[in-house]
Amino acid sequence: MVSHQFIDIHNSIDIVGIIGLALFLLAVYRLSIKKLSGKPLWYELDVVGSVICLSIYSYYKGAYLGIITTLIWGILTIKGLISYRERRNIKKDKI
Repeated sequence: MVSHQFIDIHNSIDIVGIIGLALFLLAVYRLSIKKLSGKPLWYELDVVGSVICLSIYSYYKGAYLGIITTLIWGILTIKGLISYRERRNIKKDKI
């Protein structure tokens, strides 16, 4: 007889993967409807959350190539966040 646990690690990891995928799709959706004009921070935050979730998911599933690809994507996102902060600081200096 198999005992059932309330929280099974495999189900939890699948949920993390689903959240990561949902955040990625949300970022792509926002970008596609051009809802991000002047608000790229939301896109970047969606991507960061997605990178974290999908990296965890890939690691537990043994998809190491997926981790590498996701981390490269995450590095590019961090560069985007730094650029966003710099643009924001320039705007504040002009005011």
